[in-house]
Amino acid sequence: MPDVKQGKMFLPKHCQVKPDLHKGFTLIELLVVVLIIGILAAVAVPQYQKAVWKSRAANMRTLMSSVAQAANAYILANGESPTSFGELAVDVDNLTAGNTPPLGGTYWPAGITPTDWVRYNDQFELLLSGGNVIAHFITGKYKYCGLMVSYSTGEWKCREWVGSYSGDPGSFCQKVMGSGPLAETKGSIRFYPM
Repeated sequence: MPDVKQGKMFLPKHCQVKPDLHKGFTLIELLVVVLIIGILAAVAVPQYQKAVWKSRAANMRTLMSSVAQAANAYILANGESPTSFGELAVDVDNLTAGNTPPLGGTYWPAGITPTDWVRYNDQFELLLSGGNVIAHFITGKYKYCGLMVSYSTGEWKCREWVGSYSGDPGSFCQKVMGSGPLAETKGSIRFYPM
């Protein structure tokens, strides 16, 4: 018969249930979990950001292709380069029209005064420029970086403005766009083949 002392029952030692003192995680266990999450984030976030910029550039490139094809058709029909988006059979009405690029700059030879040659949205500017369609990002990490395509040859180049773009040379064109090595520098612009 078990011992009874002042109304309490005492069980033999082998039958007693000890209180569970381990009701949570130790500090070491929590630190290991935080470390693992940190390592995963350090690897995943840059890859995610790169994918976002690639997607933005792909959207820009698709629109540029349409404009270049329309410009080439205009040249074949009229014998000269278009100086206005209004002259092209392409829909760019979802972009804001203008005559001054958001990033500034002059893109036309002396003696030619284009009208409606700039279109832009909150991410990039799109320009008609004497035989080329040029686009640059106007905000974000790759501001002043972009693409260029020739109307007639269809040759694509990636561009980085040396004086304005603060990133490492090739960080947009080579790392994000997968361009080849630096082909040439003209004035303040680095060109990479695509």
